[in-house]
Amino acid sequence: MSRQVLTSRNIRSSLLHDFLYGGLNYRIEHHLFPTVPRPYLRKCQPLTMADCAEQGLEYYEVSAARSYAEVLAHLRQVTEQVCRSGGQPL
Repeated sequence: MSRQVLTSRNIRSSLLHDFLYGGLNYRIEHHLFPTVPRPYLRKCQPLTMADCAEQGLEYYEVSAARSYAEVLAHLRQVTEQVCRSGGQPL
């Protein structure tokens, strides 16, 4: 469980986000409960949050904009490391 929770992030949800992301804005729940139909992942969230708190795991949830910013920052960091090591960016 810790690997799935610590390496995933949820996108803070609204009904619009649920529609746009098809329920996959609940990445943590999706990884923990892969057989649960996407429309029901929202109902798993309180259980997951409580279990994370009990186990001392950080439940990471951010806005959609923040999620994209974090991904782009990581891609930039990786690209800079490749360039410094002599590789050429694609």
